[in-house]
Amino acid sequence: MKNQIEQVESQQHVTTEPIITQGAPVHASQVPLLASDIARSDRDFLRSQERDRMNERGHLWTLFVSLATGFGVIGSQGGQMVYLVLLFPVLLAFVAMHIRNSEDTLKQIRKYLYRQEQAAGYQGYEHFSRDPANTRASHGGYRKALRGAFCTTGAIALGGVILHMVLTHVTWPIIPLVILIEGAVIAFIWCSFSTQKKKQQGGAK
Repeated sequence: MKNQIEQVESQQHVTTEPIITQGAPVHASQVPLLASDIARSDRDFLRSQERDRMNERGHLWTLFVSLATGFGVIGSQGGQMVYLVLLFPVLLAFVAMHIRNSEDTLKQIRKYLYRQEQAAGYQGYEHFSRDPANTRASHGGYRKALRGAFCTTGAIALGGVILHMVLTHVTWPIIPLVILIEGAVIAFIWCSFSTQKKKQQGGAK
């Protein structure tokens, strides 16, 4: 009787132990992914990046208005404070560099999505927007508007400082030097927003 009780307890002990599956545990990173899963993940990520960069456009206009207002207030103080306005075109040049990079990245994202549609044989929005019949007359208007706003306000800021220098009888060699430097900065801003012409066949499109 005692031996039978010990056998029952031994069986109960065995059944309560955790069952270990054969083979080593498989990590999530070792699970093979299908090409369709990777393509879907890429598309979702790139669409989110495209949306973020499109939303950023409105924030950049807000930043521009804030900078223009701030430097306008500084310039109205008179005295030596006016010369701080010369930093306004320089800051606009840095913002223009950021915008150029963001817009080029956005263009690259859309090109990738277009090729992804081609590979899938799907006529989506990227195909629709590239159809000559659907080309917008205002295409590129965002860059042109920023280019006009940045260069115009930069030139006005430079003109105001030059007028102040003339009225305060600043020595003439300094004035042409300021015009040369600030003019180069404004020219850089203009070029940053200029759309590159498409290369001929055989080059990048």
